[in-house]
Amino acid sequence: MLRSLRAAGLVVFVGSLFAILGWQATDSKLDDAGLKGMLGNLGYEVKEPGVSTFEVSITSQGLNIPTRVFLSKSKTKLWLSVALMTKDGVEKLTREDYRALLEKNVDVGPCHFMVEGGWLKMKMALDNRSITPAVLRTELDYLSARIGESKAVWQKS
Repeated sequence: MLRSLRAAGLVVFVGSLFAILGWQATDSKLDDAGLKGMLGNLGYEVKEPGVSTFEVSITSQGLNIPTRVFLSKSKTKLWLSVALMTKDGVEKLTREDYRALLEKNVDVGPCHFMVEGGWLKMKMALDNRSITPAVLRTELDYLSARIGESKAVWQKS
């Protein structure tokens, strides 16, 4: 009993110390309006190509990269998505092309190549927890850098 009282007292003391110092455990989540506002405040021109889907244009390594940003239906994940190749281009990919894309996933992780709706895309999911403008900018820059450095694998003339 004495041991559990001491442990409880320690928890209260540490919690109070964090509160006094201004440290808090935050698990804040973005909603659609907050996400759109954050993208705009980062200086991006925000387009809305669909319901609860936002698009910003990023330039990296000589590429214009229209990036879609949206929350999962459960609002637990924030997705970054870039269409790299149209359906027509995907239909022309060979077995070797697909193998190269799958092997490149190791280098670009946590981003990944995928075919969705017939389009070749690179996507990345983030936990929708405590995403700050700095975190979002860093992740958008990370995605665009992976797209640029992998263009030899996905960009077909």
